[in-house]
Amino acid sequence: MTDPVLQPGGSAPFNMTILGEALVRRMTEIFADFRLPNDNPDVVVPANWNDPAADPAPVIPTMFESVTVYVGSIKSRARGADGKEVEAKFPLVLVKPRACTDDSAVDVDGAQRSLVQVDFMIGTRRIGNDGYLDVTAMVERIRTNLLRDPVIENRARMELPLDIEIGDDESFPQWFGVVSARFNIPQPVEEIANE
Repeated sequence: MTDPVLQPGGSAPFNMTILGEALVRRMTEIFADFRLPNDNPDVVVPANWNDPAADPAPVIPTMFESVTVYVGSIKSRARGADGKEVEAKFPLVLVKPRACTDDSAVDVDGAQRSLVQVDFMIGTRRIGNDGYLDVTAMVERIRTNLLRDPVIENRARMELPLDIEIGDDESFPQWFGVVSARFNIPQPVEEIANE
């Protein structure tokens, strides 16, 4: 049976770059209504921020932020109007196509496929242990969406396994996680010159 999603050839090529852009659109859509607390990075955090016996209890200003989605590299995207590098805005999702494997094997449809690995790198900023929960909430949103709808713009299909890794607290107050997925895309068809 022919898979209508993964037809080779077609009017427009589909590659790692286009897949990355399509995944940015998907991530922007699934995080459109999602907000997380983002502790103000300009505030000096008291040394006793996590001491329950502190008197008075430290107050850390918090604001709620929408998720910013980047593709490729945070540094290449985090630039101000003057072109100078600025700090990336948290919370964030970085869509990073990492590798592509082209195989000569053919599937049941007689077509060759390319398998693209994409990492969704998640970052939040939060004083306290809730930063870990923020990352897991974002990871679950990505995981659930990709499992429920593995087809990307009718051009690529996510293949299992889907790998998830949550970072430790070494980078406090930033918290990180990664969702690694693999997507099947049509492989370019060899062109044979007519003689």
